[in-house]
Formats: sequence, structure tokens, C-alpha cells
Amino acid sequence: MIIRRCLCDRDGTSVSLKVLWLTSSFPTHPENGKNLYLWHPLEALKKLGVTPVVLNMQPWKPIIKHSIDRAQFSIDIKNHYYFSIPRHYFRSISNYFYLFKTVRVIKKLNKLHHFDVIHAHGEIAGLAAVKISKQLNIPAVVTIHGIDMCKRVWSGFSGKQFEKMFNRVGKIIYVGESLKKYFQNKLDGDTNFCVLHNGFRMPSSQQLEKRVFENKKTIHLISVSNLHEGKGVDLTLRALICLKNQGIDNWFYTIIGDGDQKNYLEGIIAQFDLSKQVRLIGACLHEIVYEHLQKSDVFCLPSYREAFGIAYVEAMAQGLLTIGVKGQGPQAFIEHGKTGLLIEPQNTDDLVQALHLAITQFQNMKEVAYAGQQYVLENFTWETHAEKLFTIYEEICT
Repeated sequence: MIIRRCLCDRDGTSVSLKVLWLTSSFPTHPENGKNLYLWHPLEALKKLGVTPVVLNMQPWKPIIKHSIDRAQFSIDIKNHYYFSIPRHYFRSISNYFYLFKTVRVIKKLNKLHHFDVIHAHGEIAGLAAVKISKQLNIPAVVTIHGIDMCKRVWSGFSGKQFEKMFNRVGKIIYVGESLKKYFQNKLDGDTNFCVLHNGFRMPSSQQLEKRVFENKKTIHLISVSNLHEGKGVDLTLRALICLKNQGIDNWFYTIIGDGDQKNYLEGIIAQFDLSKQVRLIGACLHEIVYEHLQKSDVFCLPSYREAFGIAYVEAMAQGLLTIGVKGQGPQAFIEHGKTGLLIEPQNTDDLVQALHLAITQFQNMKEVAYAGQQYVLENFTWETHAEKLFTIYEEICT
């Protein structure tokens, strides 16, 4: 049950909390699988009495391939563009143009809406949030969703800008413990941050029931991920090759996703003649992903660069036995041997052992999978996330 919440004015009158949601990657459609973690919390916050306005600031490109279908969202969305040099070259110049354009737009929007909180998503959005927070005396929050590994972002004047932002913002939210550890050396103290994990949303048409573990001849494995280095899909393929060489071949592996490693993965599949046991089907709409999850038994994604991992939580909510990596985001909800399985990062031998257990002892793992399902259903919905986020807003507004 969702309890509607609101702030109180000085005279005790209830007022709606007005939040500016500042991002550069808002999803184009509420059912499109990409970047939905920026939309679902807003849905839940609205039910708590929050009035959100989204400002989506995108780098200008000669050809705009995707535009936001604003009619499909039940909130006010403003989309603007700024000049940016690709691949983070001369990052400080791009930062200048971003700040120049974004600050002007926010000032105009604030005259209409009188925001109580500015919530920025990502480091560059944080730059604008901190600057406008000081000018307009509006508290600012910055959520860090991942790590940009490009050294040009953190070098020179640009790096100093971002470090200053980390230490001047009202509150930093990390979506995973690994992010907190990575960025702690950029903070002068440890009082202005917290960890708030993302949530998940199940399709409204689905009923979540305890999965029936039948004696199966073939175990269906699945990964859902962007196909980039660090996600570990290639490690899963190599671990399955090892098992096949050991005579354990009663498995079928579905890979959902797209990215720069697609051709590399297709090469592994062809080289080891896995086409009859591995299916790489590309990116899918959210609803289609859930259909594949319902037909699967084990979710395996040995990603060693994972801030949180919504895909794991969605799989666990469906009752799949789930395999993740120690020290990464999934450790927030996977306790090895109790709610799922954890392996050492980039350790193929460890992964082989985990998959061997999942495939050959599948019937015995049902209680682990069920415990994982119950844990995420009780702790990782977007409604739970929104309640905690509202509490953060209350704290910085008082």
C-alpha cells in the first residue's frame, strides 16, 4: 500500500513537493527498456504527492535518432540540447556550454514552478544542480548511476569541476556500494552521501508466484545486458564450453542485449559450434524480456562492473536462480548460497563451479531461488525506493 506524503508549509498547510528531475538520458517511451530507471521512480514519487518536472539536456547531434514521446508520459518533460564535443575531448569546454544553457533553462522553469528540490542524475547534471542551487537557494541532490571510465572526464580542469561538485552538493546518492567505494577519494568528508538501491517494476498483468521446480532435462540459462566489456557474457560462454567438454550439455543459453561485443560473442558461438545451444536475440522491449525470463531457470551475468543491476532483481522476482559477482552491485541482494550464487570477479573457474551446481543440482537449489524471490519483492520495488527518496528530500528541505 502506498501512503501519499507531502511537505508542510510554515503554517502547517500540506503542500505538494515540486522536484526538478535533471538528466541527459530520459527514456523515449515508458515501455522502452532503455533508461527506464529514470522513469519508474517518478511514477512512484507521483503517488506520494510529488509534482515532478523533467529537464532532459542532450548533446546536440546533426541527426536526432530518437526523440521522447512526451504524450506517453504523465509528467511535464522539457527537452533541450547543448553543444558538446564527442568522446569527452576538451571536456571542460563541453561542461561550459552545458552549464551556460542548462542554468538559463532552469531559471526560466523555476519562475513557473518554484521548485523545492533539484535532483540531478549523473556527474554533468550535478554541475548544473550545484550552480543553480547556490544561485536560487534550492537544495540539490545528485544520483550517481555508474562510473565513466574515460580518463578525459576526470583530468585537468574538468576533473576539478566534478570533484568540487561532489563536495558542494547537498546530498549524493549512489545506487550501489561499489560506487561509494570508487568515489570516496573525491570527497572531503563522508557526511553528504548515502546508498539507495534502484528498484524494479513487474508488468501489471503478471502474478508473481512461487516457481515450480520440475525435474528438467534441459536447464534454460539467460543473460539480459548491454553487450559491453565488463558484463561477463563472454565469460559465461567460456564457462559453458568447459562444462560441455566435461559432458554436461543439458543446458540452453539465451542472451538478450546489444552492444559493441555482439560480433565478438557471435564469433565465440561460431568457433565452438554452439549455435544449437546458444541464442543471441538482440535487444528486446521490456515486456518481451519478461516473457523470456518466465521461460528460463537460471539468470547468469558475471558482470565485474555493476553499480546495482536491475536485471538481476527482475530475474530474482521471477523466481530464477541468479548468479552475480562478489563486491559488485548484486551483493546488495544476493547472499551466496542463501538468495543466489556469487563468484569471484573475472574468475572462469569459479563460474564453471557455480554453473555446474546450478545445472546438475537444479532441483536442490529451489529454496535458494525462492528465498531470493521473496527478498527482492520485500525490499527492492520502486515504491520502496520512492519512500526512501522522499525521506531524503524531506531531510535536505528542512
